[in-house]
Amino acid sequence: MMKRADILRYALPFVTRAGVVGANIVSTLALAWAFAPEIFGKIVFVWNFVLIYSAVLSLGVPNFLLRELSFRIDPAHDRQKLSLPTMAALIVIVPLLFAAASAAGLVALFGAERALFPAAIDSAALIAATFMMSYLVNLTAGLASAFVLANRINHTMFVRDGLPSVTLIASIFLPDIMGDPALSLFANFILIQGALALAGMLWLATRHRLVAQAFGRRIGAVPNLFGFWGLAASNVLVTGIDVLVGGWILGTRDLGHYQLIKRICNLVALPQVVVAWAIAIPAGQAFARPDAGDRQTALQEAARYGARLSFYPLIPLLIGGGGAAVAASAWFGYGLGAESLALIAFSLLSAVVTVIYGPGIIIAAQTHLEYRALAARIAGVTIFLVLALLASRSYSSAAVVAACQLASVLTSGVLIWWVIRRRFAVDSSIFCLTFRRSS
Repeated sequence: MMKRADILRYALPFVTRAGVVGANIVSTLALAWAFAPEIFGKIVFVWNFVLIYSAVLSLGVPNFLLRELSFRIDPAHDRQKLSLPTMAALIVIVPLLFAAASAAGLVALFGAERALFPAAIDSAALIAATFMMSYLVNLTAGLASAFVLANRINHTMFVRDGLPSVTLIASIFLPDIMGDPALSLFANFILIQGALALAGMLWLATRHRLVAQAFGRRIGAVPNLFGFWGLAASNVLVTGIDVLVGGWILGTRDLGHYQLIKRICNLVALPQVVVAWAIAIPAGQAFARPDAGDRQTALQEAARYGARLSFYPLIPLLIGGGGAAVAASAWFGYGLGAESLALIAFSLLSAVVTVIYGPGIIIAAQTHLEYRALAARIAGVTIFLVLALLASRSYSSAAVVAACQLASVLTSGVLIWWVIRRRFAVDSSIFCLTFRRSS
């Protein structure tokens, strides 16, 4: 029987982080309600590209800071200070140059070879807006890392994972300023997110003591970010490549149906969002322990804490998410045929697998296993691409894309679990609740 203190310990992080997944789902439902199915599918494609490319622009800096700043929460820490000019350049300047160069190159290619682009990309202005949105999403994520120093990881989590969706919802209600529904939506997003990024910079400029706790003013060397960069990009690629590939395989209407069901079924994966942020700091602090035995014990305890957060809400969310997906498919006019039901089933299974093996990705990032986790993610993406390529020759349905995504998530999840198991003798899956390692 759980005590009241334990219930609060597990329930409060769940409730505070539920808003992130809720915002993602509400944004999808709001877009499906506000726009015709074909326009909704176009928005879905562009938005998924924004999320993926923002991770590419990040260079891994937000995840690097999440780990390094967790070591420096205590003002009396003995760690070397990070270089503020170097980190600022990696967050503000370098991504802007990458985004501008990428946009210019693709705009030129669009003018020369329009047939290479999917139907969702129908103008050069849309390409430019897409890369600007990617830059702003990454910028606010990098600035939000400073909340870790104040031990307010919930703030960091919300800005990184939830704020873009909230901004997108707000953009729906602003006037049509471009004459094109999708392009106007994205232009409004740029205005709001840009204002929020500017506000974040001003907030940091007034927090001298907090910044000085972890950062020095000297220009320093660029840290080795490749593992974090690849891990951040591959993480969103695993969860978003299905929509990008679907942009070529499926029509915009079917793509919208796929994204609608996927978002709703992702409600089942809410525990994973909770776990990733709830154990980030404990896992980083556990890895910093000098004694190997203490390190292993603390890491396993962090994994068990995450597993408990995952286990208790899983069944109710599975039932609720399945019911909501069925209702949404019928309500928005996609029907409840065999393909719709298969799409819902595969999407629910992907969410369950994400919950089972989800803690592994954050533990790997916090314990210097980011390169091996990256290899596991690449393996998952490869599995998806191979299966989607083979299936697209005979089938072009949303259910087939969902089945390929399930195989991808399962592959990467099991591989990351295996890496952590071998390195630390720690079970990072939800199955760690079924036994305790004997001393």
